[in-house]
Amino acid sequence: MNKLISFLSILAIPTVLFAATITNEPTGTGNWGDGANWIGGVEPSNGDSVYIIAAGGYAPTNIDILDLEINTLFITNSDNITMVFTGNDLKLWGIRGLARSTVTVATNVIQNNLTFMNASQGWALGNNNIIIFEGVIGATNPAYRAGGDTGALPSKYVLRNTNTFAGGIGSNLSRYEIYSDANFGLVPAAPVDNYLNNNYGSWTFSSLPGTCNKIVVHQNRGYRTSNGCTVYLDNNTKVVYKGVISDIGNNGWTRSGPGYLMLLYSNVFGGNMGSTPTPGGFGSMTRAMSDFAFGTPTANRYIRSADGNAYDFNGFRVSKDLYWYNGSANGAFRNCNVDCCSTVTSARILFNYGGTYVNTFSGPGDMLLTGNIITNPGSGMQLGVVFKAGSGTLTYQGVTAITNATSVRGGKMVYDYTVNNGRKLAALLDMTNGLGVRAAIEFIGNDSEDTTEAVTDIDPADNVVPSNIRASYGAGSITIRTGVGRNFTLLARRITRAGQYDGANPLDITLENNGGGVAQVLVSAQGDGVLGGFHTFNKSTWMKISGGAVTGLADGEYDTAFWGDLSGTNKNVDVTADTTIESNA
Repeated sequence: MNKLISFLSILAIPTVLFAATITNEPTGTGNWGDGANWIGGVEPSNGDSVYIIAAGGYAPTNIDILDLEINTLFITNSDNITMVFTGNDLKLWGIRGLARSTVTVATNVIQNNLTFMNASQGWALGNNNIIIFEGVIGATNPAYRAGGDTGALPSKYVLRNTNTFAGGIGSNLSRYEIYSDANFGLVPAAPVDNYLNNNYGSWTFSSLPGTCNKIVVHQNRGYRTSNGCTVYLDNNTKVVYKGVISDIGNNGWTRSGPGYLMLLYSNVFGGNMGSTPTPGGFGSMTRAMSDFAFGTPTANRYIRSADGNAYDFNGFRVSKDLYWYNGSANGAFRNCNVDCCSTVTSARILFNYGGTYVNTFSGPGDMLLTGNIITNPGSGMQLGVVFKAGSGTLTYQGVTAITNATSVRGGKMVYDYTVNNGRKLAALLDMTNGLGVRAAIEFIGNDSEDTTEAVTDIDPADNVVPSNIRASYGAGSITIRTGVGRNFTLLARRITRAGQYDGANPLDITLENNGGGVAQVLVSAQGDGVLGGFHTFNKSTWMKISGGAVTGLADGEYDTAFWGDLSGTNKNVDVTADTTIESNA
């Protein structure tokens, strides 16, 4: 017979009013039906409350009494042994884990044929108690809810069977560990907004040791959050959540853990989509499978990346503000959909760096950002940078308030001034707001007014100190396209930092003038002359500085050294017009 544990209100039928409290002896046979195992010599009967107290490694756990219907089962396990309740089905009103036990309690009991008077009364665990429900949890009325409070970590309820209640799970200060959708009980016939519900609680989706687990939560199981709600995903665990997530008071929720989370439908929570650091430094991913999967826009609420957690917009629309917090080296906002561009209409993109500069935007898919990048808007916010990686194209139309470097390490970064002509790179500061060019950068000017942008260095060396994040991602390029009849000027101090790292990484600067507009790159702290390091201009000639302006070598300006013979002489060869060069090799 299936085994189950559930709860009942202590407001109950008359038998409970005259119930006794039965406590086990410190030694015995372990059988509930043996009166000698209980203080007073009487075994539990219907309506009693039963105290199981572990002593010297012993506790009675074999429920050999048929059709037993008790009030509340109290478990006190100061010995920290593992108590596994076996035997017949047990009908009870509630369960309480007492004392400061670190025990795993495997319960094997069932609930049936008992009238619930008040389903709000649930289970309760003290600090350091764990109860594992290996049996089936049911109820005489399937509409009643399961759940209960827990003490401090690691207290939790572990559900491992196909349960038969259908009223949902949730309560205050509760933690649950889940292995399949069936653990949540019967699927309701229609969507229930708060089928899963908690306040200052958490859900842990897990896999058994040595296995991988995919959990698909049914679309009729809505999740309503209140305060301090967390969804933790264990390693080797993938969760596809089909239900709608909502919240009370725009309090949002937080995800954590190294597992993979997919949000299948549009959600209606207005609060933060938060993240917390993942133990062990594992990265993780939360992927959108529809527009507004990360919730609806609300003032001062955001999607928080970093902390080891990344978000895949997956080609869908995102409207909630973004918050990149440098709590670990993992995490970025990504679009991994190569067929669809993700449009991000966030009003604000907040950056807070407390450590190493790492990638903030990534992925093989394209992304359009229309909001403004903001740093240091309030207490705790620090200087910000924008590092773009991945093979996709990131188009940015907003205005930035970053104060540090920008680096494009992969794909293409497009700064589009057609909608908003405000600055998109950091203001000209002393050696802090360089433009790292390890991939393609394109500037598109405004048609109504001239555009001026400023950086310190234009630097193929990524403009950071040597570290493992300054990898060579290939040749860089800058293309500047003016607005129609308007000028675009990019101000810089240098093209590369002299003698710094791998500044010889190839770089091309191409200027495109439209309708009489003039595109130019001007440097203020670099002398005239030809640039080494494979720098080209307009993809057709070598780059040089002339009067502080970036241009290319004209015909007849080339001066090239050739190696001569092995004697060390005749190494310089002058090439003039109509000259034929023959090899003597």
